[in-house]
Amino acid sequence: MSVVKIKDVEIEKKEKPGAYTPKEVKGYILPPDTKKILNSVKHKRNVLLVGETGTGKTSLVYQLGAMLNEDVLYNSCQGETSKADIVGQYVVEPDPVTNRMKTVWKDGRLITAMRNGYWFILDEMDFARPDILELLHSLADENPNIVLDSKDGECVYPHPNFRLFATANSIGAMSDQRSLYQGTNIMNPALIDRFHVFHIRDLSKEDTWQMLIERIEGITGPIAEKMVQVVFALRGLKDKEEILSNFSNRRLLSWANEFMLYADPIDSAAHTIFNKLDNVEGDLFRRTIQEYMGGKL
Repeated sequence: MSVVKIKDVEIEKKEKPGAYTPKEVKGYILPPDTKKILNSVKHKRNVLLVGETGTGKTSLVYQLGAMLNEDVLYNSCQGETSKADIVGQYVVEPDPVTNRMKTVWKDGRLITAMRNGYWFILDEMDFARPDILELLHSLADENPNIVLDSKDGECVYPHPNFRLFATANSIGAMSDQRSLYQGTNIMNPALIDRFHVFHIRDLSKEDTWQMLIERIEGITGPIAEKMVQVVFALRGLKDKEEILSNFSNRRLLSWANEFMLYADPIDSAAHTIFNKLDNVEGDLFRRTIQEYMGGKL
């Protein structure tokens, strides 16, 4: 282990990456609350990142893991994710010696992370089923553990290097935005109190411009400036509730990458933006881009 300084926080870094260490993204811009988030990680607190889709909640954990050579495992709560997917289950597989079928226990990603001291991300926790949320109560408590009921009640305690991260689109104070994310649940206050909660918001204009310059090969300062103007004009419309869709950094990067191929702001936005919106919002996005950057409507 060595000690590095990130955002004025001195924190331990492993000597080399592991099998599940993410790759560091060139030009990644750390959000303003990174210092507080790192302090929470340093002092073994559970971290919940809340914010709209595309604001970079999950990618922030991956990038901090990359900077510190930490292994990071991930599970989404979308779709049919079950408790067994996360903690593990018995499966039938061939014996490597006899080739006969036998029943063996396979740890899920959460238990794997706990045993090995990895970081674990439970993504979109506000979509999680009740039996998954029940697990978090004991894992995020003062004496963290998980009891594997399906495995003779084995009690698993986390490795000292284990860290728990969760993300959510709408929670607590953000419950007024639940209409944008159908299927979400308002989190139990007793569960929320077991986490340090950080709201991840869009980058400033200056940081958004810098992100484009650093991450989009060949883009010029003036083009990046016009794209930033488009983004913040549309975010202004969202603030006024004239549109529902947020112009996220993920959407911006996708559009900018395509612009470098097509050299036309409208053509490059067709499959990266417009086709993902209804006709009314798509037209507003299209006209805003044309106003700032030109191109054929």
